[in-house]
Amino acid sequence: MTGLRRDPIFSARGTKALEFVETFSKSNPFTFENKYLLLKASKLELSDLNQAWLAYQGAIKSASDHKLPHVSPWRVFTVLLFHTAPMTHTPLFSQEEALASEMAGRCLFKGGMSNRSHGLYKHALSKYQSWGADAIVQRVEKEMQQKFGVLYSPLIEESLLAADIYSLGMDGIFDTRNETSNKRSQY
Repeated sequence: MTGLRRDPIFSARGTKALEFVETFSKSNPFTFENKYLLLKASKLELSDLNQAWLAYQGAIKSASDHKLPHVSPWRVFTVLLFHTAPMTHTPLFSQEEALASEMAGRCLFKGGMSNRSHGLYKHALSKYQSWGADAIVQRVEKEMQQKFGVLYSPLIEESLLAADIYSLGMDGIFDTRNETSNKRSQY
């Protein structure tokens, strides 16, 4: 697998795809900016975790700022075919914000920043849950248990929130405090 990452053919294809998406992100940032930043972060993750983290932050922010309403293809079909009520009050979901948060969490975990990583995973879980992506929620929860251990399990955390177990919201994801100051000494 490592050889594939450095293969010049795949690298050239990736660079070409990144440039292609960048063109669209400049002409339509609402739709393509977060996708471009996510691809850029993935590429940077191979060489520079700090720059990758900055790109992931941009992707998360862009996805959050440019939320698109999620409308199932089936709903569009039934509205058009049966002339049912128009699609109003569609809740805003951000699958892209969830994906960017999950990938950023994975990147930070590789870089040894487990507390920030954990906050990003929790943010991703929250977004996946609001979307109703139960299978993805289960996969991410399992990955969190493997990475962070049983004390970081989302199921255990809910019962320990009153005990002030470390938990990050969106504001805390970009916290620049020293990682060692976030360690839980009571465990």
